[in-house]
Amino acid sequence: MESTKTYFNRQQNWIYLILIFAGLLLRWINLDQRPLHHDESLHGIYGLYFYDNPATGFYKYNPLLHGPFLYHLLPFSYELLGVSKFAMRFPMAFIGSAMLFIPWIYRRYFNPKTALILTAAIALSPTLIYWSRFVRHDFLVLSCWLAMLFAITHLKGGWRNFVFISFFSLQFTIKENSYITFGLLLAYLFYEATILKIVDKYQESYLSGSLLHIKRSGLIILFSLLSGVIIYCYFYSAGFQYLQGILDGLYRKSLVYWADQHSKSRIPGPFIYQFMI
Repeated sequence: MESTKTYFNRQQNWIYLILIFAGLLLRWINLDQRPLHHDESLHGIYGLYFYDNPATGFYKYNPLLHGPFLYHLLPFSYELLGVSKFAMRFPMAFIGSAMLFIPWIYRRYFNPKTALILTAAIALSPTLIYWSRFVRHDFLVLSCWLAMLFAITHLKGGWRNFVFISFFSLQFTIKENSYITFGLLLAYLFYEATILKIVDKYQESYLSGSLLHIKRSGLIILFSLLSGVIIYCYFYSAGFQYLQGILDGLYRKSLVYWADQHSKSRIPGPFIYQFMI
């Protein structure tokens, strides 16, 4: 595997290491000092209920609080680190730290200077730092989306299908907006395919490669879909203890609630204001 020394020159290598260190420091220093936000307290306490009483305190799907995965994740963090604000925020800080290396993973698309700029943007972004220190579903969704993108761009054979479908299903257990992020990823694939058709029609796009692979991998896709169904059912039923949660999360509670939410104007104002937003 290519090292930073062979990709960056000596000066760039030091800049890269400093950026990574700064990004890690900003995500971990005094992680437990800020008081809990209202959302954090809700997520933390439902995870604590499950941790204290796995047989009876499990999370029963409520669309207001989104999917069940976070409430399964927090008990593991409590078990590992003890019940504390640090333990609550640990998963998000860990994911936020891992995101620092995205430009390095995709370095074949960038020259070294661009990779440094992107690393700096991620490491020093006030928004990304904030969400790296906040117990909510957003970074979990983003990490699953990035795993789906990684499957398309880097994996071959059956692993591409398995990882893509598994992480899509896992994302569905985190937050109901998985269909939106899937649409964004699909839009990117169509965009890339369109651009390549114009500038380099002989280069295979990720979209055409994925469609060809799907055509050739029926059995693997079937196995991957089965894996995705099991992931979904396991989390929404709290380890098959709460079977009604499966249909609640699929449509019975989720679709009704979010259709109602999307029909409301939360920020009133003239049409042009909404359009600009």
